[in-house]
Amino acid sequence: LERSAADEAAADPAKCDDGAPKLDCAARAAHQLEENLKEKSPVEQIYGVYSYFNAVKWKEHGPGCTEDCWATRLQFIERRYGDCGDHALAEYFTLKRLGFKVRDLQLIVAQLPGYEDSFKGGHVVLRVAAAGKYYILDNRRTDVTGLKGLDTYKILAGLNGDSVQIYNLVAPKRPAGLVANETNVA
Repeated sequence: LERSAADEAAADPAKCDDGAPKLDCAARAAHQLEENLKEKSPVEQIYGVYSYFNAVKWKEHGPGCTEDCWATRLQFIERRYGDCGDHALAEYFTLKRLGFKVRDLQLIVAQLPGYEDSFKGGHVVLRVAAAGKYYILDNRRTDVTGLKGLDTYKILAGLNGDSVQIYNLVAPKRPAGLVANETNVA
């Protein structure tokens, strides 16, 4: 949150001149996206944000990555690549700037199928609540899904600017009550 706020405060879209400085140009692109979507319905905004950021190339962070390695929204736009966490955070902050409430946005930390260790095969998606439904924005997919998009993942945690929910990290299968469906969010 702090790094994202600092980037947003430091960047000046008006100073972008033919692609430089890059952070200012990233801010211009982000503000243009917001401007294009601000009059749309919340569901149209979700699809627009997903489409924009899902077009950004996926690339794993290098071996020197530390706990502070997820890019801010503007760094992600500037670099034009990033991992699943970068995608989900950029979507989160853009939807928040479009007026979505923090309670309606949740980063879902999951484990990909085929991994036994809860700390390997990690993946992050964004769950968004709008118009009485849940939408899953997952950069491993080519479409927005409902909660069914989480069915193949082991859900480890959910977090946003207000809360963190940790789920059972060692259970071989999802505990009862943690099954995501249209009325019960994992």
